[in-house]
Amino acid sequence: MVVAVRALVLVLLAGACLTATAARPVAAADVTAYRAAVRQAAEILRAGPADTATARRAAQALRAGTGDSQQQVLADLDSTPPDIADARQRLDALDASLQQPADAPGRDDADRNLKEILAQPRYAEAGPNLVEQLIDWFLRLLARLFSAASGGSPLFALIEIGIVVGVLLLVGTLVLLRFMRATRGTGDARAERRR
Repeated sequence: MVVAVRALVLVLLAGACLTATAARPVAAADVTAYRAAVRQAAEILRAGPADTATARRAAQALRAGTGDSQQQVLADLDSTPPDIADARQRLDALDASLQQPADAPGRDDADRNLKEILAQPRYAEAGPNLVEQLIDWFLRLLARLFSAASGGSPLFALIEIGIVVGVLLLVGTLVLLRFMRATRGTGDARAERRR
């Protein structure tokens, strides 16, 4: 029992450590080191001959600063023969994008932008569709029926009950006919196959 508790505590501690290291924010030093590794790998490719040894040195410099986050570049550098031109092009594009960090709007700006977009006519709320109108009419009819039954005219309540029952019978008949029409051909086809 004690061993199981200790093992559980160790697993929980290991999970907490992994979560803490994975969820930590990227520091400015990390971004600078990342950018430096990208630039160093690009410089190695520019300065050296387009051969396997140069590709290995560039891949080593890139992995040291970026880990395995640049899979395509590393694949270019690790391939035989290495695709130096593509790796150099990808590294230059990556370096250019790292020089212009993303600029996310603040919360207030984002809310304002969202409200402006949703205020456009194409996002204006349309009126209720036919099904919603029928449901609304039916609910209002039931509300009047119950209010009439609790103190209104009994004749009006009977007329409304008749309308509701008629509508329900009509809908039920239509559904039944549709079902019968859809299954009518299947019985005949089975009878033909048996003969």
